Amino acid sequence: MSAKYRWTLLFLGLVLVLPATVLAETTQALQCIMAPDRGTPCPNLLYTSVKMEKGTKIICFCKSDKQPLYDLMNDTTSAKSRVALRKLLNQHQLTSQQLFDIGEH
Repeated sequence: MSAKYRWTLLFLGLVLVLPATVLAETTQALQCIMAPDRGTPCPNLLYTSVKMEKGTKIICFCKSDKQPLYDLMNDTTSAKSRVALRKLLNQHQLTSQQLFDIGEH
């Protein structure tokens, strides 16, 4: 196999694989955090970055969901709230502290 042919294959591999990887990461990053009781689309999305173990992640959340999310995090007596919070954190791969920090922005 000639060097020119190998470089062509490498170039085509990068052209085809790299955009798919970037698109997958962008799509995943565009999932927005919403209060569990939200039934309508958010009228005012905010975007912020969150430090993760490996780099940062872009997160969006609804401005009007700040208070319901704080209430959810602070309601430790209700099993329903604890389950909803755990589900939300798992869905977005966040810790409670990261979710709290997002609300601070």
